[in-house]
Amino acid sequence: MSLQIALLEESFELIAGQSVELADRTLSRLIELDPQFRLLAARTEMAALRSVLFSVLYVLRRSLHNLNTLAPALETLGALRKDQELSSEHFGTIGIALLDAMAEVGGAAWKPAYVAAWAEAYAVVWGMMVGLTDSAEAQAGAVLVA
Repeated sequence: MSLQIALLEESFELIAGQSVELADRTLSRLIELDPQFRLLAARTEMAALRSVLFSVLYVLRRSLHNLNTLAPALETLGALRKDQELSSEHFGTIGIALLDAMAEVGGAAWKPAYVAAWAEAYAVVWGMMVGLTDSAEAQAGAVLVA
């Protein structure tokens, strides 16, 4: 799968300086989509959650030309996923919330092509994180965010 690197880089610049707003909007949208996430938010320090979210996006942005460099960070997130008992369905919901928040934060300059590019990147990263890149479960996660 070939990522749309130019679109990802271009769109990242629209949200790069707004990490707190992006994290807050993602969490708000996530709770709106699935109130179960209120429990995760209640037991997680918001500063840490914001940091993790934007760190993942930043590392992804820096690693677009060589996704293999993401492996260590994704292994850590995969362990977090297991600790928090997050399923494929949860990651689909997280993807939708993230894409919605990115579009909000990106504002009028945000293009539909950016949503498609980030949905594809999210599916690839999610698949790598859980070690299911070519499995049916990874494809289900991709469908949920597309």
